[in-house]
Amino acid sequence: MARDREQLVQEFFANFAVLKRQSTLSFGQAAGKVGLSLSQSEVLFVIKKNQPINSKELADLMQLSPGAVTQLVENLVQAGYLERTNDEKDRRVQLLSLSKDGLNKVIELKEYVHQQASEMANVLSDQELESMFNLQGKLIAYYSKHQNNAKVKVDEVATLRTFKV
Repeated sequence: MARDREQLVQEFFANFAVLKRQSTLSFGQAAGKVGLSLSQSEVLFVIKKNQPINSKELADLMQLSPGAVTQLVENLVQAGYLERTNDEKDRRVQLLSLSKDGLNKVIELKEYVHQQASEMANVLSDQELESMFNLQGKLIAYYSKHQNNAKVKVDEVATLRTFKV
């Protein structure tokens, strides 16, 4: 018996939730292999794309409280992965950038994530992979257009998707 559209939509979102959990777990495992938590690795990727950035902007981009960002940043500064500098326009504001060690950590993490993504993609044919990419693009465009206050900003999704270093 063929499934109706409503049933397909429900199954799609159920599968989407499973994929989200699995990809988060996978990314967290990759982060753990390089000695980072999932949240720390996300901070490094967001700062890499937006540096120099202040803590308030980082909190806004990551949809985290200022206190949570402060704690994450402090641990990454202590580990030598982030550097703080004073903003030339406003000495009260400190800007965050990756240190050389932080950039190396991002590159190392990117290699693990790329390896995992390649292994996952191997279960799909090139045509299936292209179709999936196009379908994801449609869904991202929908969220971008219809949910201005979406929790994840579209270019942050694109950054995490491509892991450009």
